[in-house]
Amino acid sequence: MAMTKASINTTKEVINTAINTRLYYRIGDVSKLSGIKPHVLRYWESEFPFLAPEKSVSGQRVYRKKHIQAALLIKDLLYRERYSIEGAKKRIHEMKKKGEFKELRFDSLVQSNQVSPTPQDIMQKDQRIKTLLQEISQLADDLV
Repeated sequence: MAMTKASINTTKEVINTAINTRLYYRIGDVSKLSGIKPHVLRYWESEFPFLAPEKSVSGQRVYRKKHIQAALLIKDLLYRERYSIEGAKKRIHEMKKKGEFKELRFDSLVQSNQVSPTPQDIMQKDQRIKTLLQEISQLADDLV
């Protein structure tokens, strides 16, 4: 099933909202947010040095928002645009030269001065919408 432009924008909004809730993320969190498996993230760290996160005192990877956004960019280049690893490296190098790389942020979707809802808030609202839709459907069936 191909994603529509609207579903891609919605996905970006949900991801951006989730990213804005914390300062640091572990590899499992990044994997869930981005849909990229942990072993793939670790491999990409070796291929794309700017993706490599800091490590905590205990040795765990500590990702920041910029790392998640970089991983999403790499995912887009590799999976959607069908670049090879080398091609993606060249494309990112070109983007850096043009100043486009720093502009690639999902910040424009959620203003930084707004309080972002938590993923739990989003799930609760989603559940409430589903419940309301079911109630509307039942009322419509009762009218017929």
